[in-house]
Amino acid sequence: MKITPFICLAAMLCCTAPATAQYPGGGGQLMQASYQGYQPVYGGGYQMGQYLGGPDIVPAAYTEMGEQGYGCPPGGCGNDVYGHGGCGHGGCHSCSSGCNHGCNHGCGLRGHGGCGACGHHGCDDCWGSDGCSTCGFFNPLGIFACGWRVRGEAVLLHRTLADQVAYAFTNDPTNPVLSNNNLDYDYNWSFRVSAERRVHENNSIEVTYMGLWNWDNRARFNSPAGDIQSFYDFGGLPVLGFDGATSQEIGYSSDFHNAEINYWTPLPCGCLGAVQVSTCWGVRYVRITEDFLYTSITPTHTGRSLIATDNDLVGGQFGWLVTMPLNCNWALRWGGKVGVYGNAGRQHTTVDATAIGGATTEFVNETVRRGDAAFVGGTDVQLSYRVNCGLSLFAGAEFLWVDGVALAAEQFNPVLGPGRQEFINDNGLAFFQGFNFGVEYTW
Repeated sequence: MKITPFICLAAMLCCTAPATAQYPGGGGQLMQASYQGYQPVYGGGYQMGQYLGGPDIVPAAYTEMGEQGYGCPPGGCGNDVYGHGGCGHGGCHSCSSGCNHGCNHGCGLRGHGGCGACGHHGCDDCWGSDGCSTCGFFNPLGIFACGWRVRGEAVLLHRTLADQVAYAFTNDPTNPVLSNNNLDYDYNWSFRVSAERRVHENNSIEVTYMGLWNWDNRARFNSPAGDIQSFYDFGGLPVLGFDGATSQEIGYSSDFHNAEINYWTPLPCGCLGAVQVSTCWGVRYVRITEDFLYTSITPTHTGRSLIATDNDLVGGQFGWLVTMPLNCNWALRWGGKVGVYGNAGRQHTTVDATAIGGATTEFVNETVRRGDAAFVGGTDVQLSYRVNCGLSLFAGAEFLWVDGVALAAEQFNPVLGPGRQEFINDNGLAFFQGFNFGVEYTW
């Protein structure tokens, strides 16, 4: 039978003193057990961090009384706020995923007992019974003590291409045969990893890395008649290696790296009921590197044009996460981050032609740098399922914007001869969209 959060909350508040498992906490607050651990009790019965899925981690079995062993005795406490059993349904041995035998008030890293929970009754699966010092696994340095959460995600993203730029035509310059429209970035796999540590009350510090490597695509046009003409212009003269070609090809590759550090704070917005909201401030570093290669083959020469761009973005950001529990184990999460960044952009272009079996003629070799402002924003929606006290699975959709960067395909300058002016276009937009799914563990 499904137990609503309001019935669960009423059951907790109506228990006797040993059953409610309330203990003195920091700042004169009471600590009350939930299936995430021991959390400050605010006015109106609202408990900070009632659901495991948010960045406001309150690890399972956490208690500010530490190893003193305060907690509910075997058979006490009854149901927690979401009807997940508690010690009244088997004590520290009943940490399964069901509604009536779910996460009790002391489930820890190994799923039973936890750190300083339930008075250390039933902590046999914690590889020790003296609280956080031995909870979990072999931990000689203490860095894996209670209060951590780690996440691993597989990310499948599709990226939009740069603005249309034409490179070659045959008979009609208004009908190009090679342009950015011939390229198509399919969905590509990436990954994201995060580690989060509780530092003060329910606040936490999160470190995240995401990488997209060697995202590339190519397009080729062949004409045995040798009538492919390039949009390159050398004072009205034919361009060696590019005009009168039998084959031309363009290739676009891109790498994306993202690293960030965020400080998360849950908001005590009891007016939203079971819905919890967390916000963060942080610092983010984004690096985007791209190569655009344009090659051509004529009966006498091979032409080669390479444009490389680098973007290094550093700035501050603001983020949010809204978690809405749906029932005992399911929850819906919506989050995002936005920020303004300084971008150190650079583009390097080389254009040359090599005679078959002969010398190389260089037309262009230039580097342009510029610093400018950029914007990075992203949002995602996820559905999460709590398997047990510490383990959750999730899947969702996400979107990412990086605006104000130098994209390689947008640096194409057709002038090769007199009158060419060096420039860098750092107004490009890289837009990513796709899906993610992964696993999260809290202890």
